[in-house]
Amino acid sequence: MRTDRFLKVHGVSHLSVVVDLALGRKPAPLGRQGKWNVAAHVFTRAFEPGCVAFVPKPEVLEPVSRGQGDTRIQVMVNKGDDLLSSRTTACL
Repeated sequence: MRTDRFLKVHGVSHLSVVVDLALGRKPAPLGRQGKWNVAAHVFTRAFEPGCVAFVPKPEVLEPVSRGQGDTRIQVMVNKGDDLLSSRTTACL
């Protein structure tokens, strides 16, 4: 998925630059030849104690993804997860 953002904007994998450098070649200019003008990866961090109180259901998130072409939403927590540790259901 991480290389996906690079591919969407530049039309090539980020690894193409690494391969060119490894082979002693000057990497080709990246001219935004991909399908999209911009791409992003967004996540929220927690630095204070807290618990996940609500997680939207997939059927709620799906229309958002569908409405914003090529969008993927990956929820990485569950209701009750402790935000400051890797423990799950520690707050219920």
